[in-house]
Formats: sequence, structure tokens, C-alpha cells
Amino acid sequence: FPGGPGGSPWRRGRGPGRGFTLNVAWGGPRVGDPEYLAAMARLLLPVACEFGPELVLVSAGFDAGRGDPLGGCLVSPQTFGLMTHMLGGLAGGRLVLLLEGGYNLAVTAEGVGQCLGVLLGDPPTLPPPGTPQPSALRALGRTLRAQRGSWSCLRLPRGETPPQITRD
Repeated sequence: FPGGPGGSPWRRGRGPGRGFTLNVAWGGPRVGDPEYLAAMARLLLPVACEFGPELVLVSAGFDAGRGDPLGGCLVSPQTFGLMTHMLGGLAGGRLVLLLEGGYNLAVTAEGVGQCLGVLLGDPPTLPPPGTPQPSALRALGRTLRAQRGSWSCLRLPRGETPPQITRD
């Protein structure tokens, strides 16, 4: 839940489940399309590919949608569709989305429409281009560091250092 202790990147699961909880605690200004797509590309998809699921179940909440009063994020309906498309490459396309939330009904309806279109075979509509916020990249970096011991796809080659984030 936004702001709660359960979302810490260091909460990774326990025992044999260690590494199976992945939290990106944005902890900064409102995040949107570039930040969510960076998390998908750099963290979630590599881990999911390494895990090799037989089925992907998505608790499809739209709280992160632009204008949602609870989530406070800026994710566009197009990005929900694009993320659905990205997940469709896993598990031989066996993908189930279960609607579970979203408190701005117009944004939720539009996001669901984008996801359903993708599930029915329409190409995803691309969101406007953007660059992730530096604070969001730092948050993503914290999660990557927390998870490196659990997933080989997140480890850096020996002697390589992570790129430094600079401000223009």
C-alpha cells in the first residue's frame, strides 16, 4: 500500500520464498508512464523470464492511473495496455488479468479497455515518450540492489559498476 512499511524494497519474502516479493518504493513525486515502464523493463520482466512462469496472474488494479485519488500516480491507460502486451510474452501467452481496483472510474474504464484490446490481439497504443524521474531511478536502484542476491539476471558482471545518474 502506498507509504506503508510493506512496500519496502528490502521486504523480499522469507525462507524458500525469499526474492519472490519485489517492491519498488517510489517514495518521491508522482510517478507515471516512464517510471513504470522502466521498472517493467529493468526489473519485473527480467525476473519473470528467469523464473519462467507457466501462467501469469495479474491483480489488475488501476490505482496507479492518472487522476486516481488513492494511488496518486500518473500512469496512462495506454501504459496499462502496453504493460499487458509486455506480460503477454511470458508463459506462452497464458495471461489472466483480474480486475481488483481503481477509484477514478473513467481512467479505470479506459485502462481496462486498453488491456482488453491487447488481450484480444490489438497492438498496444504507445504512451507519450518521457524520461524517468531521477528519484524514481534511485528507488528502482534500491530494489535492484535488494534483489541481486536472489536473481542472476539482476547481477552486474564482475568489476562492472552501475551507471551513475546525472542531472542535465
